[in-house]
Amino acid sequence: MFIGDSLTDGGWGASGGKALPSEQRNHWDWNHLLGHGYMYLCAAHYMGHEPQKELQFFNRGNGGDKLQDIIDRWQKDCIDIHPDVVSILIGVNDAGAWERSGTDEKFDIKDWEKRYEALIATTRQLLPGTRIVLCTPFVVNSGNMEKNSTYALYNETCQQMSKVVRKLCKKHHLVCVEFDKLFENLATDYPTIPLIHWSWDGIHPTPAGHQLMADLWIKTVGL
Repeated sequence: MFIGDSLTDGGWGASGGKALPSEQRNHWDWNHLLGHGYMYLCAAHYMGHEPQKELQFFNRGNGGDKLQDIIDRWQKDCIDIHPDVVSILIGVNDAGAWERSGTDEKFDIKDWEKRYEALIATTRQLLPGTRIVLCTPFVVNSGNMEKNSTYALYNETCQQMSKVVRKLCKKHHLVCVEFDKLFENLATDYPTIPLIHWSWDGIHPTPAGHQLMADLWIKTVGL
């Protein structure tokens, strides 16, 4: 089960780009059931190459969500599903909300960490056999992020959150998928390719970006 914001959402359940609650989305149309993005590509990989495992995949991304939003819907969108594996990618909207607030106060990373760790503890208590995967949030210096000169602010906050994610993974023996490192290294790995090839607006990946995310998730997590 994959949960997070719009990067995971991908319009799953034929939501038409609207961030509908899970129960209001289409749960039967396999042409749109898993959305489009890295989550779909991961599911396609395993379902196509290892059909004998009869794996089921659930997309519970919801565009615009921050950490607190997935906490608020955790019972129905995670616990009630009883997944064997839950993969979480969250944070960029927390950074965006803080940046748009215009506050002079620093992003409260300690509170963010406290709430994230509490979510892990709840999951461990209620789903002791579930494998937890945490993915690091990221932004790319391309598209609107570059044009509006907001990359530095977003990136600093995402870097703080990514450090927390790594810390929590180490502390609780969780799997960490380092999406931030993936996108950070693209300029070096593909020096002649503009960053907009990987993320069209600095937040959301292009098909190329989603493919690399899926490749990294599969390599890091395995099933």
